[in-house]
Amino acid sequence: MTYFPGIRAIPVALLRLLLVVILRESGEHYYDGSSKLLNQYDFIIVGGGSAGSVLAARLSEIPQWRVLLLEAGGPPPPESHVPGFNQLLLQGDADWNYFTTRQKKSFNGFTDNRIPYPRGRVIGGSSVINSMFWVRGNRRDFDNWEAMGNPGWGYKDVDPYFKKLEDFRGKVNAKTASIHGYDGPVTVENRVWRTPALEGFLRAGKQMGYDIVDPSDPDQIGFFEVDITAKNSVRWSTADAYIKPSASRPNLHVVLNAHVTKILFDDYKRAIGVRFEHRRKLKSVYARREVLLSAGAIGSPQILMLSGVGPADHLYQHGIPVLVNVPGVGHNLNDHPYLTGLAWTTKNGSSYNILDIVHPLTLQKYIHKRDGPLTSTISIEGYAWPLSAEGDPYWPEVQIAFLPFTIGNDYGLITSHVLGIDRNLYYKYFHSLSGREGFSLGAFLTRPKSRGTVKLKSANPMDAPLIDTNYFDHPDDMAAFIRECGVWLVCA
Repeated sequence: MTYFPGIRAIPVALLRLLLVVILRESGEHYYDGSSKLLNQYDFIIVGGGSAGSVLAARLSEIPQWRVLLLEAGGPPPPESHVPGFNQLLLQGDADWNYFTTRQKKSFNGFTDNRIPYPRGRVIGGSSVINSMFWVRGNRRDFDNWEAMGNPGWGYKDVDPYFKKLEDFRGKVNAKTASIHGYDGPVTVENRVWRTPALEGFLRAGKQMGYDIVDPSDPDQIGFFEVDITAKNSVRWSTADAYIKPSASRPNLHVVLNAHVTKILFDDYKRAIGVRFEHRRKLKSVYARREVLLSAGAIGSPQILMLSGVGPADHLYQHGIPVLVNVPGVGHNLNDHPYLTGLAWTTKNGSSYNILDIVHPLTLQKYIHKRDGPLTSTISIEGYAWPLSAEGDPYWPEVQIAFLPFTIGNDYGLITSHVLGIDRNLYYKYFHSLSGREGFSLGAFLTRPKSRGTVKLKSANPMDAPLIDTNYFDHPDDMAAFIRECGVWLVCA
């Protein structure tokens, strides 16, 4: 019998059986097209995550185009549909279970100086296992990308597409109504349930002179309660939004549990197909028009390098014939370091007790009313984008997160495990918080200058890649963290 980490009294099989019964309308993702597999398609899409699902749905709108979508994972597990079970998905069946490499300048409080690096191995990708937050980003990021030589990426250009894909069902007012779209495939809601502690966080923002803003406001500055990708308090992944409505099209074949191992090229170095492992057999399929690689920031460079496209010296190291020497493949990994662990206790009933997710009354409230703690993710409830202390004040360097619980709240059973916190450090700093209600503040660095890498561990496609986040390699990143967080916490 398999058990969730930290909740050993609840077998996965029993929980899934319960959820299959109560969420039958949401849990049906049975559209595997492996029995109909053709030798050739117009388009082959590698990866059925947040990008690949959209590509498959849009391309298959053209009836004369045959489209194949290959996804390494299976259908979403039943527990993924309940927002409050999001932490239980990490390091589970729908996760690639990646870890970073050991770090020299970060993760000193984590086991082996590394952290888990969740990536969705499931149709719908990471939209099935993430915390469901709906945030577009600051308009200055998009305008900056356009200024760097990328026409069409300015905020005025991407804004219509944000609205086109969104079906917003949250609270709006006269000022924020025009920000959103209302007829798109991706449903976005405000949570029905929230802790009293969040109200305190928002009031604190007002006392500091900040407005309460919409998370999708292109100028961002202010405090807000998160919006999530949910429909009637059930997770709404890209598999729900794009694949499920499109899977019945005769020109779209979706093959699950299909692990792509190599892109096939012709003598002119043109991608003409892919090789993949499916049900312990290697299969090949070919494309008339294009092979579209949408396996994410980790999977895409790994597949390219396994196919002979990447830094020549690295490929030679693993005995992979070099098709094209492209030094940039696997480089320029740009990720956001996060400072966590700042905790305050509160009186009972004002914040969140993670262990309440298995309380019968909590389950009953969700099943019958779609209300209560399970309608929200066990994660961040609110954010703040403070004015930047340096440079453009309206282009924040940090994003402050409000979590309505502490790392110690669950007695070290769940949160510390999924974060990868060292056990000795946990007992030293967080054990005293066991079972006590409270809240935490954390900070993300929004525009880090450090760059990491994705490299091959070996030439074996089944080996996990080496993910080096390389946090704080650039000295400006730590300086910005100290400067911005210091100013914010002093004001708080």
